[in-house]
Amino acid sequence: MKEIIYLDTGVIHSYIAQQFDGLPTETSNERGEEINDTNEKEYGYKSGTSLETKIKSGKFEIPVLLKTPEGELKLTLQPGRFSSEKAVISQTETGKEIISKQLHDNALETFIKNNEFYSTEDPNIEGKFVKCVSEFKIIDFKYLKNILQSDKLLEFMFIEQEEEMKKMKNDVDQDNGKHKTILREALNHYRSELSNSKKIMKSQLDFIEKAISYLNDILPTESFMIMRDAIAPLKKEYLRETAKELMFKYGASSSSIHVTIVGKVTNKIKSVKIPDLTKDPFFEFPNIINAVLHPLGVINEGNLIISPIAIYFE
Repeated sequence: MKEIIYLDTGVIHSYIAQQFDGLPTETSNERGEEINDTNEKEYGYKSGTSLETKIKSGKFEIPVLLKTPEGELKLTLQPGRFSSEKAVISQTETGKEIISKQLHDNALETFIKNNEFYSTEDPNIEGKFVKCVSEFKIIDFKYLKNILQSDKLLEFMFIEQEEEMKKMKNDVDQDNGKHKTILREALNHYRSELSNSKKIMKSQLDFIEKAISYLNDILPTESFMIMRDAIAPLKKEYLRETAKELMFKYGASSSSIHVTIVGKVTNKIKSVKIPDLTKDPFFEFPNIINAVLHPLGVINEGNLIISPIAIYFE
């Protein structure tokens, strides 16, 4: 059984529709109810001559969706004071129950069965379908941006060291003997080391925060799956669980749980250096993304970019 966590239904349905001359997506069950009302009136005296006319009320129908009542008015006039009228109103009310049967999972099985998949080691892999199994990491840059609040993080990261420094200060305050000077020097040294550690960590956090903020502005999507020698951008609308939920459930990385990805290789990362913008700058600008992602440990030179069709556990 496949536990599908990502499925690009747009690609799957397009494939099935092309292969089988269309894609059945729903069936309809209908129930109908008809109401008839008849009203007749007569008065006056009868005559041997008469004039009869019928007038039909408007009827409007959109097949399956809407049907308005249809009515008929019959009027008979004779000389004198006699008249007779008959009104017949017929109304049909149709209620619809639509049961959508999206062929998501079955369509995936058909797609896998009818396509050829290539090895990621193929030197001409770009533009070809792959199906590979690997350990994985989930990254959601919007979620990470919310996590990376450097001041609060520093407070939590160094809480034990701060408590230790409070104890050392308390020892200095309580000692009135010959060790007071030594204890004070140790406290000052510890405070200085702790301050330097905080500065270094804050500098690193500030860099990561700026990088993630920049990436949120320029990346085509917020979420990515990182696999062995590959990275796959994830479209939010095709995730069956949010990237935040997946990060919480499986952690930053999972070495014991493997995932299967089915997709198309769209590119291979050839360089992670800042590109030379003096030559064809408009075409080189997108490569800046690689240079920003590389120091964060997201990509490496030679990694494949896979456009995912399905991601699942087996």
